[in-house]
Amino acid sequence: MSYVNQFKKINYILSMEATIGMIFAELSDGGNLSMGLLAGRQDMKKWCMFIFVASWAWAPPSPAQDLPYSATFDMHLPPVSVAGSPGPLSLAANPAGLAWAPSFDLLFLHQQDLNTQDDSGVLTGGATGLMSKLGGWGLGVQWVRPDEEDDHLNYLKYTLAAPLLVRDHWRSIAWGLEVLDPTDTSGDLSLDFMAGAMIRPFRFLSLGIVGRNLGRASLNGQRAERLLDMGIAVRPLWFAPEKFTLAADYRLSEGEDPPIRFSGHMNIIDGISLYGNGDIDGNFGGGVMIDFQRVGAGTFVHFANDDGLEPANVLLTARVSRQNHPGFIVSKEKTAEMRLDANLVAKRPVARGLFKSFATTRDIELAIRRAAKDERIDSLLIKIEDPELSWTGVQELRAAIAKFRKAGKKIFFYLQAVDNLRYYLASAGDGLFMDPAGSLHLTGPTVESLFFRGALDMLGVRAEFVRIGKYKSAVEAMAFEEPTEANQEVMNSLADEYAEQLFGAVAAGRGLEKKKVQELADRGMFDAEQAKEAGLIDEVLHFDELDQNLAKKLGHAPRRMARYRHESWHQDRWGARKRIAVVHATGTIAYQNSLTSGMNARQIAHTLQQLRDADVDAVVLRVDSPGGSGAASDLIWRQLIRLKEKKPVIVSMGSVAASGGYYISAPADIIVANPSTITGSIGVFTLFFDLSE
Repeated sequence: MSYVNQFKKINYILSMEATIGMIFAELSDGGNLSMGLLAGRQDMKKWCMFIFVASWAWAPPSPAQDLPYSATFDMHLPPVSVAGSPGPLSLAANPAGLAWAPSFDLLFLHQQDLNTQDDSGVLTGGATGLMSKLGGWGLGVQWVRPDEEDDHLNYLKYTLAAPLLVRDHWRSIAWGLEVLDPTDTSGDLSLDFMAGAMIRPFRFLSLGIVGRNLGRASLNGQRAERLLDMGIAVRPLWFAPEKFTLAADYRLSEGEDPPIRFSGHMNIIDGISLYGNGDIDGNFGGGVMIDFQRVGAGTFVHFANDDGLEPANVLLTARVSRQNHPGFIVSKEKTAEMRLDANLVAKRPVARGLFKSFATTRDIELAIRRAAKDERIDSLLIKIEDPELSWTGVQELRAAIAKFRKAGKKIFFYLQAVDNLRYYLASAGDGLFMDPAGSLHLTGPTVESLFFRGALDMLGVRAEFVRIGKYKSAVEAMAFEEPTEANQEVMNSLADEYAEQLFGAVAAGRGLEKKKVQELADRGMFDAEQAKEAGLIDEVLHFDELDQNLAKKLGHAPRRMARYRHESWHQDRWGARKRIAVVHATGTIAYQNSLTSGMNARQIAHTLQQLRDADVDAVVLRVDSPGGSGAASDLIWRQLIRLKEKKPVIVSMGSVAASGGYYISAPADIIVANPSTITGSIGVFTLFFDLSE
């Protein structure tokens, strides 16, 4: 390669990089770009335009030679638009579409030309492609054979693409690198570039633009022409937008390709989709796709209007995806299986184990709600081992279970050693099974308070305090040897309320009288057989004996889905979505984190301050705190007052939102709590220790 050609190739690369950088800087509003890039934005614009125009003007003209290659060196593709390219097909249409593709999607394509054949009449020309979305990257390879009798025309095309910037689920900018590799070993590799953008401001509208062949790659002496494709796609069915899509694309080029193309897609029913396209020269095509949620297959026929309307090629496609798509349900009457063990936590830890995954009660709740709508699922099996549960967490799960049963589906629990809360959850099921070595502790709720006054007297330490509010009982543990009358009133009230909730739920779930449940709670402890005799469970059996009993209750052999909680669904929905920020205010309120669990008030206040100007539509403050420092609480309170002036603030109370926890909740537009949430205790205290003795 001559020095001139090397310089030209470098020039094309700089042109592409500078153009992408300019777009990125314009739309990121500062973002996380380096200070140098921001400081030199105006100069960068000038250099970008200079390099881009210079490289465009200096590129050598295309040769007169006419080879059987497409304008972008791609194989023939299904109907696709730069404004609505689905999944891995974005690699060949508009890489910006990768932003909305599933995290793992694999598409296989095979093209058979119908107008190229050898002397014996055997069809020869065609192409094979494999396009994929892996994580945040798009990877593709195409083996194109325009005429298998002329091997030197064959080539491989490799594509690598990724979104550069994705904002608010409806804006995307992406780039792509393409490599042309002639199968003829005497040919040279050639690089090319593309850059695209796509916006989907509404559920019914999508706009796209993409620059192709920016590096003007060449293959067997044919140099690509730079192309600019612009497209608009609409979904006119207001009652079901995702069912029908129409698109129109315009190509800005000097070639002979038809400048205007049309394409459409219609989802007849979940599992059957029709595709079609056409251009102003009279070329058109159509096809059908059959989907089975995670896999699908289709065919497409293209008709060329050259010397009479005849089929030009047939395209076969096959798809495999990690996420479920709307499609035919081959197997119904399945049982979603979930396990609640020590990995179930109230809040997912910041530092996760390398080989350990945690689930929150919220994860389980969402999976149950999803299963209630899933046509494949007719039952749910939950195995309770040793999870960490709270009253509020159990009540949220029971609410999801109630909706599951309301959908006409059954839920079963397999129990080992269960206490009040675990049995409180299981009592919502249609069937309860217990391990022969299991046990059930239905002792009723307890409320405890620990007092240190006697121990402090032995040490010569005296607690001195001032408090406002007779129910402000936090100081009593240090100052008294037993609870005051007001403190006893609170504890008795909590115990009675918890008992009412527990016994009422067990009585309703097991079909027992409430008085009978209270009598059983007085006994307290049951082994597996005793629990069955008392009507607290249905059967005693080992876990591997469970299917036979489930079959009797379901009327068919159970087909378990052990990893149902990890399944996800792909939603091909356009438009900006409402963004809700969730801020967790958990632990004792202090200016900064203590050695034990606590809430960093400065950090929470700073987050709320940032959310005033952030691109979110509302803020949910999840409060699970017994209170703490009044001054630290006021930092959060003040920022909530200011935040409320600009956007809605909703407080969701967890297990406890008392004292300072209630104080920081008060400014909210709406406060919601669970039946078992402890709240109130408004008051203040000051506590000192006299060590003179």
